[in-house]
Amino acid sequence: MNPNTIKAIDQLLEAKKMEKEALATLLPGDMIKHLDVIGKEVKAMILETIIALNESETKDEQPSETSTSKSGVTKVDIG
Repeated sequence: MNPNTIKAIDQLLEAKKMEKEALATLLPGDMIKHLDVIGKEVKAMILETIIALNESETKDEQPSETSTSKSGVTKVDIG
């Protein structure tokens, strides 16, 4: 994964953490538990998205075996 992408993800996660803390200060004590559950669900969704993006990025980077060999030489049919 691109280092800039990783940095952006870290910054977004930190911003969300701060947002959650700010929201928790406004809520009554018993509602904070609900906020924790919602936060865990959002975290799981984000992780699933990152994993899916990483898998699709990995598939795109793999060269096709039919067009190029491991040495980088392209096979050409003659005649």
